[in-house]
Amino acid sequence: MAAYYFDDPEEGITRETSHPFFVSHATADFYYDLGDEFSPFGNDAGADMLFHLQDWFSERSDSENVPNFLLEFLEDNHPGNSNYINLKDSRQLNELDRNRRIYYDDIDQSIIAAAFGQCKISGVIDIDLFVLADNALSRQKYFTETIEQEGSNPWPYAV
Repeated sequence: MAAYYFDDPEEGITRETSHPFFVSHATADFYYDLGDEFSPFGNDAGADMLFHLQDWFSERSDSENVPNFLLEFLEDNHPGNSNYINLKDSRQLNELDRNRRIYYDDIDQSIIAAAFGQCKISGVIDIDLFVLADNALSRQKYFTETIEQEGSNPWPYAV
């Protein structure tokens, strides 16, 4: 049985309750900050994902397929968006309904939190989950740059 690291609900996310591999790479306080909307677990979707992922891991004696867990979670919580998680091309992203941007953000935040969460709990990230998280981060970067270029409703955190 693999060693898993779970947070104490009373204490929250700490380095002491995180896998040593995660701690050695996630050295900034940012990764443990539940109050920072931009940290992996600081937004509602990310915090929820970490909570559900810890429950999922606690029910298993060995790491099963985390990407499948994520896909089932997303389908339960964001039905009908299975194609979205693989989008990276700017033409495809431009065709998305801009009025659903917050909805898409929740999906991306869940994916990013799942990848960081798997590493925080078990010390590894499945390659399939890594690819999904890379896509989500690429989408977030693209959306941020697009908002800044449009000049409409400038977002103060855009790079």
